[in-house]
Amino acid sequence: MRRRVAEGRMQINRTRAVLIALVVLLVGAVAFLLGQRSSPDSEPEPAPTDSAIISSQDPYAVETPEAEAEATAPPALAVRIGRDGPHASACQRIGRVANLPRGADDFLAVREAPSADATMIDELGDDAPFYLCDRQGGWFGIVYLSDGTLPANDRCGLENSVGSPRAYSGDCLTGWVASRYVDASGAQDSDELYEGEDDAPQSRTVQVSATGPTQVVASMRMSLKAENEYDKPVGQRADGNRVSCRETGTGDAAWTCTATYTITNQPR
Repeated sequence: MRRRVAEGRMQINRTRAVLIALVVLLVGAVAFLLGQRSSPDSEPEPAPTDSAIISSQDPYAVETPEAEAEATAPPALAVRIGRDGPHASACQRIGRVANLPRGADDFLAVREAPSADATMIDELGDDAPFYLCDRQGGWFGIVYLSDGTLPANDRCGLENSVGSPRAYSGDCLTGWVASRYVDASGAQDSDELYEGEDDAPQSRTVQVSATGPTQVVASMRMSLKAENEYDKPVGQRADGNRVSCRETGTGDAAWTCTATYTITNQPR
């Protein structure tokens, strides 16, 4: 009887030992699996971020040529004739291309309006002649032929008086050229002196605008534009030293600065 009791106790102890061993194995397996998941060798995939999304409003996106053209090109301005008075020829003062820079820019650009931002419509070579009919600040309004000569007859219709200033509508070409590349000392077919804006000091105001990637750059470009395109801004500063800048877009046209200048045309 005692022997059977002892054998029963031994059987229970074996069962307990087996159960304890199984529990230890299970705990070890779970710990191993947890250790594998937190191991530095297995790197999680990076989560998507907003920086991976390319937006159409990206400030560094390349602007289209159409947007640049809309932001910079001013409208065309007609060249006037008849500014010498009601008894003089419509336009007889002659000028020539001069003082051109050498290299790739060795030509005089003819533009639709008196502005460096205006669309270029033609090119004139060195010493090409034309009629000086109009004036806007540092720009001459010209009438000319495409072959770089002056007509022997009145082909352009400028010999007779037109009574009062009006837009030219004849058969020759017209456009605007920068006065610093013009020799205006040519002969005149009329006995009367040319009475243009440069014969007597006259003051007027002009509004100058320029764009840039920052407010500082836009303001600097505006000052340079006022100095280069017009004779001499008084004090080389805007009237009242006031410059208005505002955000207008992205890229090189992110800012636009505007100011009003007083221009004094001096006799040449």
